[in-house]
Amino acid sequence: MRRLLERTVRGVRHTPGLFVTTTAAVAVSLVLAGAFALASLHLREWTASLVGTETLVAYLRPEVDEPKAAEVARALSALPRVAKVELESPRAAAERLKLVLGAKDDAVLGAALTWSAVVSAKVPGELPDLAAAVQKVAGVDEVDFGAAVYERLQAIERVAVGFGIALLILVLSVCAFVVNIAVSLALFVRREEIAVQRIVGASDGFVLLPLLVENAISGLAGGLLALFVLYSLFSSFVSRYAGAIVALGVSPPRFFDGALATSLVLAGAAIACAGALVASLRHLRQAE
Repeated sequence: MRRLLERTVRGVRHTPGLFVTTTAAVAVSLVLAGAFALASLHLREWTASLVGTETLVAYLRPEVDEPKAAEVARALSALPRVAKVELESPRAAAERLKLVLGAKDDAVLGAALTWSAVVSAKVPGELPDLAAAVQKVAGVDEVDFGAAVYERLQAIERVAVGFGIALLILVLSVCAFVVNIAVSLALFVRREEIAVQRIVGASDGFVLLPLLVENAISGLAGGLLALFVLYSLFSSFVSRYAGAIVALGVSPPRFFDGALATSLVLAGAAIACAGALVASLRHLRQAE
């Protein structure tokens, strides 16, 4: 292990520029990947909050009276996705609409309205399935959860996620290509040293293992650098816009937890090692 580390350090000293290039490539790709991951973590939650996807309104049939409305409420509460059900009488709905519309004759409104139930979902974002289940309950006439707005925002979310994934794949591919080129250059620079090692009987693993360790270290360094840059950008964003975001009624933005942050750093090492492994295997085939 000690000799392996010594050979790795010596390799970094021989080609410091390639080590820096690999670290920078990994850092840039992980900053973009991390930004996309952060955006994805918040996009679904914020979309759900903006369209009010935690609740829906079930309008009951005109013939449903107060005792029957209570029975419907109990049936709705028994549904697995339902967290809470609140009944609203025609009179209460009329008074609410009177305040909103400025109507003077709430008796007319009360006669035109029916009992309704405000149904709260246990998990945001499941309203389409919950609405279908609520619609099947006896006594329910119509269900409203802003389907048009919900579906439009869901479509925007799908397009954004698809575009982000395509961009992420492109960025990671470019990063792996840059690492592959850097390792190929490192092998070319060290070709005489490698030739001597092979002459004296060194195995392929002995020759190439320090290079893989070197790239793993550069990948870890790139991951840590990316994590630092992401946190700095995130802190700057929160300091400027957190108040405005909370004012919209959504939860404040949050950074990666420990597990995701560790995964990001380890991903840097994995990307760097993958690029180094591809270049090393190509070098071995050419050397045969």
